[in-house]
Amino acid sequence: MCNCGAKAGRVRFAGWFILFQLLAGWGASNAQNLPRIDSLQSLLMKSADAHWVGEVHWQLAKEFARYDSAKAAYHISLALPYTEADSQLELRLLYLVAEIDRSHLQLERARAGYQLLVRQAKAYGDSLYCAFGWLGFNRLAQQISDLPQARSYLDSASYLGGKESTYQFRAELSEQWCRFYRNLGDTDSCQMYREQNLKEALRWGNPYWILRSYSDIIKRTADQGNYLEARLYHEECRAFLDQLPQGSFQDMRAMFFWAESDLFMQMGMPDSAVAAMETYLALFQTIKIPYRAAIARANFTNRLIRAGHYERGVLEGEQALAELIRWRRNKAVVWTQYLLGKAYNHLNQVTKARAILEPALEESRRLRNLRNVANILLELGMMEVALGAYDKAATYLEEGLQLSESYQFRDLLEPYTLGLAKSHDALGNPQQALDYMWRHQELYEESRIQEIEQREQVKAAVFDYEKRNDSLAHSAERQELIFENQVARQALKKTRWIVGFSVVCGGVVLLGVGYRRKQQSAKNLRRLSTAVQEKNQEILTKSQQLEKVIEDKDQFFSIISHDLRGPIRAFASLAFLLKTQIEHGETKDLEELVDMLDLNARRVIDLLENLLQWALEQQGAMPFSPEMLPVDESVTEVISIFSLQAENKRITLQAETSQEQVYADRNYLATILRNLVSNALKYTQEGGRVAVRTCTVEDQIEIQIQDNGIGIAPEIQDKLFDTNKDKVRSGTHGEKGTGLGLSLVHDFVTRSGGTLQVESTLGEGTTFQVRLPKGGV
Repeated sequence: MCNCGAKAGRVRFAGWFILFQLLAGWGASNAQNLPRIDSLQSLLMKSADAHWVGEVHWQLAKEFARYDSAKAAYHISLALPYTEADSQLELRLLYLVAEIDRSHLQLERARAGYQLLVRQAKAYGDSLYCAFGWLGFNRLAQQISDLPQARSYLDSASYLGGKESTYQFRAELSEQWCRFYRNLGDTDSCQMYREQNLKEALRWGNPYWILRSYSDIIKRTADQGNYLEARLYHEECRAFLDQLPQGSFQDMRAMFFWAESDLFMQMGMPDSAVAAMETYLALFQTIKIPYRAAIARANFTNRLIRAGHYERGVLEGEQALAELIRWRRNKAVVWTQYLLGKAYNHLNQVTKARAILEPALEESRRLRNLRNVANILLELGMMEVALGAYDKAATYLEEGLQLSESYQFRDLLEPYTLGLAKSHDALGNPQQALDYMWRHQELYEESRIQEIEQREQVKAAVFDYEKRNDSLAHSAERQELIFENQVARQALKKTRWIVGFSVVCGGVVLLGVGYRRKQQSAKNLRRLSTAVQEKNQEILTKSQQLEKVIEDKDQFFSIISHDLRGPIRAFASLAFLLKTQIEHGETKDLEELVDMLDLNARRVIDLLENLLQWALEQQGAMPFSPEMLPVDESVTEVISIFSLQAENKRITLQAETSQEQVYADRNYLATILRNLVSNALKYTQEGGRVAVRTCTVEDQIEIQIQDNGIGIAPEIQDKLFDTNKDKVRSGTHGEKGTGLGLSLVHDFVTRSGGTLQVESTLGEGTTFQVRLPKGGV
């Protein structure tokens, strides 16, 4: 019995030693590792310790993706007498075998493995491993983008896992829900489960999973533009890393630097992003697991290319590709091939780019790596556009656009539509080219607005981050003041005791010293308290200023995105039509197109004029220089500006003016009249009438702009002069507005010392009444 135990101990020792050599990377190549793995498996077959066999095979399977190792351990466990512990090992190994099959894209074999796991778990009455089986089915469904089926599997896993839930299971479950909603495009729900995953990981206490969860939440939160929140998660993760022993969890430390690199990239700091990825790669190289270091190098290649370092990206990418091919990491191979093809294309090495992208496209299709298929189709299509092979380009791009629309690869839609517009224009398909150009223009404007908003979010995040640090520093300062106060109080108590003792001893001098100390301490405390209040007020003022800036910025971007987009898009389309007609020698519609361009130009000019004046007025930079002005000349000038617009809508536009003078700023008065007349024409039907009248009322000049248009509802009249776009309506010909015009009128009339009133009845018309100081008064 003793000899058997010693022999078993020697077997285990030899096995652990070989496993240590493998995990430490003593054999860097496959040729060196395989003999050690064979020796280890030979030792495992001699052991009857099911738990030791399971643990070793688990490590082999996890680190080296050894399907045979997991399978062997499973069969060994079946051959042993049944105990509850052995059933746990059996279920654990079944799950591992199925997971390895799935990672090797043996999907049918993986499905059979999950089915066996669920069946055995039910037989043993183990609802938790039954839930793990449904999680596996969900992974398969998400892998082939079958989201409805994935949802059904996740519901089953949630129900079964709830009975015997562990922190580990809840962490994995929340991670899978997060991936499901990310694939669905529901970023809010995805973020909710991502945060839940982090909470469960912290409760579980598994450092590996905690660091993994932090890395994911930093990257995804930054992707959503929540840079301050991402920075805070980044700080929490770094603090957690600092508590771990040096040299431990190197792979997860590396993932932290990958997330940090993503954050820097999103915040427009490419050099810092590359530096973080260099640390990421260096950490993976210390782990000495070759295939993982190869994947890390591929990720580093991606960062270099995104940062514009194409030549260095090619060098790193070629090295990564050779290593990945040797380790047969097929999905990583085709992704790296795409990265290299993209870099070669940017370096104008078209032959190399095509030679690597075309085989990668076919392999990506075989692997059902749809995102990579869409990426490669775009790269090949744009490459053919640059070479002038428009037929071939259109074939690639149309397939890629359809794929991107089906699977919601939104970031690829803009370049796809641009490439197709160019291709169909060159192929002589003007209508298709116009349709694609129109759509590209919409996507382009949306992306540019998002970029502007992203830059503003970065600025706001930096401001909030610095303000938070100031607040923390201020909090520390306040704690220090409290501490000083406590010290002062203790000193005061001590002083009183000394004074009392001195009185007993007859020492009156010490009493005076104590009193002076007390007075000085109180004075210092008052001074420091005043400093704290001033600091608080400064922070509050900055916060209010930031809120005002953000509110103005939101209004500004809203106008740009909703009101400038239409005319600018029309400019692009009209210019494209003009170019097409000129190239084909067609002139019959040129006059109409030019008239449309002129009308759009007037709309943009009016809008920009209002936008500029509103921006200046918000900043207090709009000059106010009142002077004596003949009111009839100002009215006549505005009437002449809008006469053509009134004629086009067949509206009678007339003026009845007096020869009086008004005391006003010339630009203010022109803006008031221009916006009120424009508003009246916009909401008056064809055949209607708009009249501008002036008269003297006591010591003021009254200007009335009256129309018989559609009128204004009472509930809208109450908020007519706000900049809220909710009140804005389309005109009788679909004309769009911004809500700025009437707001400017109200502000300019008030600043000019006048009054503004409105009377309106739905279906009958509207009258705006402006009163300004009379000249000479």
